[in-house]
Order: sequence, then structure tokens, then C-alpha cells
Amino acid sequence: MNHGKYVFAQIMDRLPWRRFQTCVDRYHGDHNIQTFKCCDYFRVMAFAQLTYRESLRDIVACLNAVPEKMYHLGIRSGISRNNLSNATKQRHWMIFADCRRVCTRFYRFSALLNLRKPLYFQCLKEKITLFKTCLAVTS
Repeated sequence: MNHGKYVFAQIMDRLPWRRFQTCVDRYHGDHNIQTFKCCDYFRVMAFAQLTYRESLRDIVACLNAVPEKMYHLGIRSGISRNNLSNATKQRHWMIFADCRRVCTRFYRFSALLNLRKPLYFQCLKEKITLFKTCLAVTS
């Protein structure tokens, strides 16, 4: 039984979400969107990237297998192939390209100031540096 945060949730907590929201607002990514916001879409796609999911069907099957854990991963809305397909069509690709650029600059600056702190996971007993984690998530 898990007593702490999931590894994926810890990684997502380290992203600069205010800067991500700035990128979303710049390109009107959440305009007329009610349930499946850009931050949920980003979390789903980051989860798919980190777990090597290959199709929308695979992503949906994996996330819906344990729906009670989706909230703890930071995904607040329901996931379906239709939601993911429509979100891919409606979201401007520049939102995520701009977010990657902003995050890369943010973490490089943090590395120069030596502010990056490793994440410690009690169950894995390994540390992942913030810079490497950011590049893995945003690539």
C-alpha cells in the first residue's frame, strides 16, 4: 500500500506550472474548453511518454485500469480516446514547444545557480536530478 506520493506525481510537481499556464494563455489553449484542460492533456501525454505507450487505445486502457489512482497522479478529468483525439486536434502545438523552451531555460538557469535538488524516492532509493527529469518529460 502506498503511503506517499507516486513517482509520476513527484516529477509533475517539479514542473513550473505557472510558466506552463502562461504558454497556454499565450496561445488560447483553454479557450472554450470545459473539462479536459491543457494541464491534464500534458500530464496524460507525459505519462504516455514515460511509460512507453504507443497508441491512444493503449494510453486509455492503462489509465482507466486503475481510475482511483488517476487523481493522485494529478489527472483530474476522465480519459477517453475521443477526449485525447479532440484535444490533439484542438491544442496548438506551439503551446508545448514554447513550454519546452521555457522549462529548458528555467532548469538550465537553476543548474547554473546550483539550485537543483535531487528527488528522493523512498521506495526506489535512487535520486533523479531535476535537470535530467525535465528534459525527459519535455522531449
